[in-house]
Amino acid sequence: MTKKCFKCGKCCDSYMGMVPKTKDDDLSPEFLNKMEFNEISKYLDNHSELMGHPCKWLLKVENGLFKCTVYKNRSSDCRNYPEGEGDCRVGKFCSEQNKTPKAELLAQNNGAEHSLGQNKESQHGS
Repeated sequence: MTKKCFKCGKCCDSYMGMVPKTKDDDLSPEFLNKMEFNEISKYLDNHSELMGHPCKWLLKVENGLFKCTVYKNRSSDCRNYPEGEGDCRVGKFCSEQNKTPKAELLAQNNGAEHSLGQNKESQHGS
């Protein structure tokens, strides 16, 4: 089942999961399932880290939307984030109301700027 991403970035600011240390580190199940169990453990020790808040791989694109710069190599933690639940409700609500997450967050905060994902480009060289 393919989950719909609302590109609000909320999961990448509130979720606790493992992420790749570098853009080349692959944490996808397709890659990891080709290894023996002891190889997976060693690989994860050297190629993954705990997600920061917001995640260092979150990139602000436009209109208050965000994208994951390691989407193809993201971990099962990120792949299994429950669509439309928890903080993802902000993205789902905005999508249903045909609003951008940034516009909704600004409305909720009486115009206060939401800093999620700002300056991410400089942190990971995108």
